[in-house]
Amino acid sequence: MIATASPLRERPRSHAPKLRLLHNERGTHAESPRLQHASRASEERPTLRLVDDRRHVLVAGGDACERETLLDELTHTMPASTQFEQAGAFAEVLEHAPTSRIVILSGDLDDIPASALMHMLGNRHPELPVVSVGTL
Repeated sequence: MIATASPLRERPRSHAPKLRLLHNERGTHAESPRLQHASRASEERPTLRLVDDRRHVLVAGGDACERETLLDELTHTMPASTQFEQAGAFAEVLEHAPTSRIVILSGDLDDIPASALMHMLGNRHPELPVVSVGTL
């Protein structure tokens, strides 16, 4: 019987941080924060909390009368805690849109059709809902 030995290959050294076992003050192994949280979570029942979304609803349109009519309807339909902002110009829409939770268009703005504004906002802020209640 012939014994063959394969040459030992050295593993390339990793630049990743090394894992170490932590010791607490008593010299025993410390529990990781994740395990501590998991054990506490199993002892306590989670409580439900309402998320207070303070972002506003942006109502935009070139015609102030149409904006006011839409705003009046929305204040009667949405929760009383809803905060509203208005924009009558294209620059105002661009300024307030990033901090809004939704943009509702009541019509065209500054010679910009509502449909073009919807596409523009959709490209700039893909997660932002944009609704047009006027004619497209």
